[in-house]
Amino acid sequence: RNIIKSAKLTGSSYVNHRKKQVPALIVGEPCRCRNKCFEKYGFETIQAVFDFFHNFEHFQTKDEQDQYLQGLIDVVAVKRRRKSTKDKLNDGEDPKRDYSFNYHVMFVSARKGMSTSIYFYFCSLLQKNSKIKGLKSK
Repeated sequence: RNIIKSAKLTGSSYVNHRKKQVPALIVGEPCRCRNKCFEKYGFETIQAVFDFFHNFEHFQTKDEQDQYLQGLIDVVAVKRRRKSTKDKLNDGEDPKRDYSFNYHVMFVSARKGMSTSIYFYFCSLLQKNSKIKGLKSK
């Protein structure tokens, strides 16, 4: 159990509870976001950020990784609202959201803005399985 936890934390390959081999996490193909993050920062820089996040010396537990990631998310009030043709939800709430989220990644000592897809790609997280998604509901 602890072997699997530490392997997930470092991004290395492991055999899961169902006896299936899970491959090691690697930086894959660039996403097709409008920010062109791979072109802007270069593959070597992105690999360095990826290695930093999955280095066991920096983060001893999953909670430490999650706290680090939460520090890279900015909650920003919605700047402009547009009229909606939809009625209110069944429970009387307005279907519009109150906040947006800006995602960043640390390059050396500077925070750089990223698209949502590249942010989760960096952190090797799936949005549906992420604990950080709980932050969005707050």
